Amino acid sequence: MVIGAITLLWLVVKFAKGCLWLLGAMFEAGFRNRYPYDFMMHFQWIVSEMKTRGYTQAGIMDVGGDYPGLLMKNEGTDVKMEIRLRAPLLSDKGYSIVVANHNNNTAIVMQDSASDDNKRLLDIFLD
Repeated sequence: MVIGAITLLWLVVKFAKGCLWLLGAMFEAGFRNRYPYDFMMHFQWIVSEMKTRGYTQAGIMDVGGDYPGLLMKNEGTDVKMEIRLRAPLLSDKGYSIVVANHNNNTAIVMQDSASDDNKRLLDIFLD
């Protein structure tokens, strides 16, 4: 009898957690559809650093999706860089940023914070 009650309580808790998780995913998806350009705030520091090095924004990719990003181009050196935010809807791990060089097929992955380590890594990658 006690085992049945504990099992029933466990199932109710699991059901409630599942419903809340599903509602959270639906709210986040709705937020992305309503505000598709909110991803820009996550890598504004990268864009400003690249603009100081002569890059200009050439395009926006996958707006409102799980991997939105920007395409940056340096007219002087003809280098194309892609900045993408890995922001999957159903992830409890945080977001990460991928900066990829289209000319030599290299990329770096970093967390979405403007820490000193990330800035140093970006400086090394852009040089």
